[in-house]
Amino acid sequence: MKELTCLNEDVIQQWIDGELSTIRREQVHEHLNGCEECRDKVQQQQAWALAIKKALTTEEVEIPEFVPVNEAPATRRFPLWLKIAAVAIPAFCIVQLLLHPEKTYQPSHDELLMYQSLSDMDANAAFQERVIVTTATNQEGEIVEFEIH
Repeated sequence: MKELTCLNEDVIQQWIDGELSTIRREQVHEHLNGCEECRDKVQQQQAWALAIKKALTTEEVEIPEFVPVNEAPATRRFPLWLKIAAVAIPAFCIVQLLLHPEKTYQPSHDELLMYQSLSDMDANAAFQERVIVTTATNQEGEIVEFEIH
């Protein structure tokens, strides 16, 4: 029969759980008879398994009795500034959304013309023909110059 080296934690746990084949179980049993270190490992792992099983068992939980409202402890009072902020901040956000709706982008006439002229060109053809497109805009973002070289 093949001599086993010291057991790892997986084999020990399989031996504890009874998941080993008959031949493997006999090999582990023989090894445990001759190896004190592995016997200690098995005892420690069995103790851990027992502790976990005890921790997982459910015990009866005592449910506290219902306390009537008039006998309930006093509720926590919030400072006035916190109450005001809880109302004012959402109100301010809603007003801002109503007064300043999100604007959608509307291209100018010049931008539409530029898009149409460029959409007809193939990017590779423009590169091969050494076409250079230049635009200049004013401070409002409107196109003031548009040239194709």
